Amino acid sequence: FVLQKIHPKNMQDKKAISMKILTTNAKGYTFEYSFVGDTKKQKGTVTKID
Repeated sequence: FVLQKIHPKNMQDKKAISMKILTTNAKGYTFEYSFVGDTKKQKGTVTKID
């Protein structure tokens, strides 16, 4: 999915971010993200806290 601010305040905020969920488990998920049109992709992990 693609994220984009509705009312960006500057040029950096205007850039959309593409996110892709790679894996999921009971404790969280791993995702990959990058600016739309950029070839450099980064990975992140989300962990659920109770």
